[in-house]
Amino acid sequence: MSTDSPPVFPGPLVTSVTTGTRYVWSGTGLNMSPGESFTFTITGTVGFVCSMATVSNTAYVVGKSFWSELGMYSNAAEGMIQPPVAGIAAQKTQTPALPTIGGPVTYRIVVANTGSATLASLTVVDTISPIIASTVTAQPPGFGAAVVTQVAPSGSRFVWSGTGLNMTPGTAYTFTVTGTVGVPCADTALSSTAYAVGSWSCGSVSQFTGAPSFAVAGPGSVLASMALARTPASPANGSSVTYRIVVTNTGTATITAVMIADTLPAAVTLTGHDDGGLTWVSNPPLRAWNGSGLMFSPGTTMTVTVTGTVSATYAGNVTNVASVRTSNDCAGGQNAGQDSFAVAGPGGPQNPANLKPGEAIVAGGKKGPIDPTKNEKAKIHLWPTGPGEIRIRIYNWLAVQVAEITASTGGNHVEVVQWEGTDSGGAVVPPGGYKLLVEAPGVNARLTVAVLY
Repeated sequence: MSTDSPPVFPGPLVTSVTTGTRYVWSGTGLNMSPGESFTFTITGTVGFVCSMATVSNTAYVVGKSFWSELGMYSNAAEGMIQPPVAGIAAQKTQTPALPTIGGPVTYRIVVANTGSATLASLTVVDTISPIIASTVTAQPPGFGAAVVTQVAPSGSRFVWSGTGLNMTPGTAYTFTVTGTVGVPCADTALSSTAYAVGSWSCGSVSQFTGAPSFAVAGPGSVLASMALARTPASPANGSSVTYRIVVTNTGTATITAVMIADTLPAAVTLTGHDDGGLTWVSNPPLRAWNGSGLMFSPGTTMTVTVTGTVSATYAGNVTNVASVRTSNDCAGGQNAGQDSFAVAGPGGPQNPANLKPGEAIVAGGKKGPIDPTKNEKAKIHLWPTGPGEIRIRIYNWLAVQVAEITASTGGNHVEVVQWEGTDSGGAVVPPGGYKLLVEAPGVNARLTVAVLY
């Protein structure tokens, strides 16, 4: 406040009263002639009001002369004071307009003071889908980093708060959230709305933004095939064997986790492995490869191998069983397969003569010849080199075929076929020498056996 008065008056006496501020000017020893006037002024600034207010001011003057005293009131000077109007505008935009899975997306929120009141505090809230991951935020000076909370099922809520502001009319603040579009478990439309609340001494004002949106497709199917292959085709006792496991993403979804398991046969001693970028885990007899956080895309493959040495003494089938489990955040699947081959070992009843692939022998009774009347049989040992049919034809000394034996084989191991010393009708053949023509994949042998009784 400031005042002005005639020179003959000292400054006013100022006191506070219930109705406002009182100013009193006093002058004595004056010589105020008839028709003379004095002017007094008070200059101030219109104060702040939260609602429309009427301001009225009336002055009072008392004049004294030697003979008398006169007092009177002035007219009432009145006026209306309008309060400021609070207002904000909030706008939210999204960049790019059509984000894609694995790509970035930025939400930008702009809050502007569109009123005539100065705001002292501002709170901005934005909730975005849980499909948007790896988010980072930015905010103007005067605001701390956003407070982030998880709100099921809506997603991540970001709250910025600023106090002690001087957000004058026309001021605008910008807030951003940037993240990466993840993979939803179904076709999903992503939409989010932010809102802002501004406060001042008379109250608060709020505003919701629009809701930018876009759609992302679901993950499709989680499917994978597994192929288990062996090298070489026919490992032998004491030799090296390598198993190669190839997993192919045959579905339409990106796989994020893989576990490949291989139960290595007891007859194979581990000597090495190639992990194909996965993590190797060994817990005999189970060997496994694990991978997480992957981007195993449809149509692509991953390969692991394990190498070992076949036992020098084992005889029989060597079977390897492998499996694969694949998954992402939405679904999973599994597949399995096995591989088998046979080794004859260094000797024994299955391979008494240490046969090699493609060879065949015949063993008779206790004394060499067989006696069908005593249930003695001729045992033909052969080692086919591949799958197919075994065919054994038996001829007498006149080169007349008396019997034929057929069987199937998986190959790559020793087979044993028995002839009971009978003809095609089941009758015991006469004593004498018999020729055996042995045929199988990789085998073509002529053997002789005697029948005596």
